[in-house]
Amino acid sequence: MRWLSFLASGVPVILLFPAPSLSYLAWFALVPGMVLFTRAATTREAVARGWWFGAGYLIAMLYWMAPEIGPGLVLLGAVMGWMWSPFAVAVNQLLRPGVSWWRAAAAFVVVPSCWLIPEWMRSYQGLGGPWDLYGASQWQHPAVLALAAVGGVWLVSVALVMANVALVLIVGALRPDVVAPATPAGPARSPPAPAARAGRPGGGGRAAPPARGGGAGGTTGRPAPPAPPAPPAGSRPSPSSPGPARLPSRSPRRSP
Repeated sequence: MRWLSFLASGVPVILLFPAPSLSYLAWFALVPGMVLFTRAATTREAVARGWWFGAGYLIAMLYWMAPEIGPGLVLLGAVMGWMWSPFAVAVNQLLRPGVSWWRAAAAFVVVPSCWLIPEWMRSYQGLGGPWDLYGASQWQHPAVLALAAVGGVWLVSVALVMANVALVLIVGALRPDVVAPATPAGPARSPPAPAARAGRPGGGGRAAPPARGGGAGGTTGRPAPPAPPAPPAGSRPSPSSPGPARLPSRSPRRSP
């Protein structure tokens, strides 16, 4: 699933900015990646997917530098991709199924703020300057650019990310299974033993014979031998045959 996070960021960047310049995709282009973040079973997995997401974003954004730095572009994406991990963790914690009202309200503030973290960091001139900021994809739409007069390109980016957050909330409300974390499959259960199946009602076959060997008290699994027949009534037992044990009789003591 991590390589899907790589594609979920790289493909939109290629389509949003020139030459394709399909700027209208920015209003929902982050939804596939955000769904992958909500499906992460653990926070650690969300961090890893955010790292892959950031690597794909940077490599697709700086593809034109490949002739200059060559394989260093892949290294740059692998090293700096961590900047999108806070964004992935915020999506994972706030937009997974079972969203309450306060979590939904927090998502509209925290998730766009976490998106601005990598944009602020890589806008530093020493790191290359502001290149392909998400809000810059709307350069052809004067109505959207009116937000830039208030909060610069950062506010345009916030508006775009908030639209993606709203779409993820709608998807989670309509189809919770789409954004639900993937549960790991449990160990496969082995079929019951043949002896256990034979002992069940309607299981077919004969019941398993009793196991041999010592049991509790030193007994074995064999049946006990039959008891000897009782002597006929009125006959005296022979001396060789053991008779019933008799208790010695006591004479009553006489009082003086």
